[in-house]
Amino acid sequence: MGREILDAGERLSTGNGVGNEIRPLVGNTSNGGIGSQATAMLQPTITGGRIGGLNGAVNRFEDQAAHTATRIADGAAGGASTDLATAASRANDPTNPGSLAAYAGNTEQAARTVYRAAEQAANGAQVPTPSTISRIDEILSDWDAVPGGVPGTDTLRQLRNDLAAGPNGGSTSAAWSIDGLRRLRTSFGDRIESGQRQLQEAAKRLWPALSDDIFRGLRVSGNPDAARLYRQADRQWAQRIDGITVINRVLGKNADLSADAVAKNLSSMAKGDYDHLGRALNLIDPAHAGAIRGGLINSLGEQIASRATRPGEFSLESFGTRWGKMSEEARNAMFAPSTVRDLNDLATLAGSQRRVGQLGNPSRSGITNQNWNETRAIGVEGAALAGGVWNPAVWLTLVGSGVAGRLLATPGVARALVRGGESRSIEVVSRRLGEVARRYPAAEQDIAQLREAVSGKAPDHGLTISKQHTGEQPNPFDQFD
Repeated sequence: MGREILDAGERLSTGNGVGNEIRPLVGNTSNGGIGSQATAMLQPTITGGRIGGLNGAVNRFEDQAAHTATRIADGAAGGASTDLATAASRANDPTNPGSLAAYAGNTEQAARTVYRAAEQAANGAQVPTPSTISRIDEILSDWDAVPGGVPGTDTLRQLRNDLAAGPNGGSTSAAWSIDGLRRLRTSFGDRIESGQRQLQEAAKRLWPALSDDIFRGLRVSGNPDAARLYRQADRQWAQRIDGITVINRVLGKNADLSADAVAKNLSSMAKGDYDHLGRALNLIDPAHAGAIRGGLINSLGEQIASRATRPGEFSLESFGTRWGKMSEEARNAMFAPSTVRDLNDLATLAGSQRRVGQLGNPSRSGITNQNWNETRAIGVEGAALAGGVWNPAVWLTLVGSGVAGRLLATPGVARALVRGGESRSIEVVSRRLGEVARRYPAAEQDIAQLREAVSGKAPDHGLTISKQHTGEQPNPFDQFD
């Protein structure tokens, strides 16, 4: 588990910038072992509101995680991310091209453009509607068998007679222009009363048959290009209707929700209706979808109200709690694989931070008997380490001077201590800290102070740091696996 936490920190630190890398404390990485027990013992010694080196490192860890979360959100947004309320406000603006609210208008214009191209290619051709008339006859046959009749029967029968008669009162093989048949959908819809549910359902059964009549009629009349364009426009229109249904799940039944309500809906859908949310985001302009994704990431880390100390700021604990409640299916439906990977790593660090807090002394009243007994137990398990690197007196001295915080925040130190804890060997710690000192000369003095602090409690060769620097500085992480 320690290796998983360190590896997650390393992946997230890539491209984060100097000073913003996530460097887990040793207590985050040792899963209740020597490192966690020592960290838990030391944290409660900071009393009276004074922040010591180790406690400062804990706070810095949270700040670095917040910076990384912002970077992940920016990446998902394709630029600078914003809060979810702002992203929702932009998505809810129909005048904003590519937004959720503009989808209906944008797609209507695109489909109508193809319809007009089909009409031009048809060059005035007229087509009969045998499939549509046959479908109406089927529906009327069912309705006529209902005692008392069905509301809307007369309206549907009139449509059947009009189609059969033709524009000039012709026979059942009467032909109609493409433009006229297309407008039929709108005009017939206007005649349907809102209470006539059966008639509305019947109309939905008619339109596919009408589209087939137009497509086949154009091909028979020698207009294959017009037939192809019309079929393309019909598919676009059907996709548009389906898309509007999906997007209205976000914006409200009639796209009438306020921006604040849309923001709450987005947050709620991320937990339960992630399939429709993911589909909606894939329908709109990538920039708008990215802004919403970035806003969702930022909202995951907002302080939980009952525990808020800095409202509106990122909380690693809050993020871990919310992300942990989402299934893998939900995560993959809303975010790109690289974003899911990064957020999974961030959640790993969130879990490790919670474990460190649970091991500490919540009362902050000083080192308890339990802390001391745990430390003594460490000494029994690993005398060399507990007597040297993890000797309580050693670390209390380093906390007071601020060295402890700098050491644990230095890249590679936490990994060195964890690896040493696994092997129960102070020699292993020495060798790996030596690699850290060679790569980060600024930390050499702090590591030297650690050596001096344990000099009387460890073998003389326990912490020998080489003063020689090579031209090519090795990566300490490469040495520790």
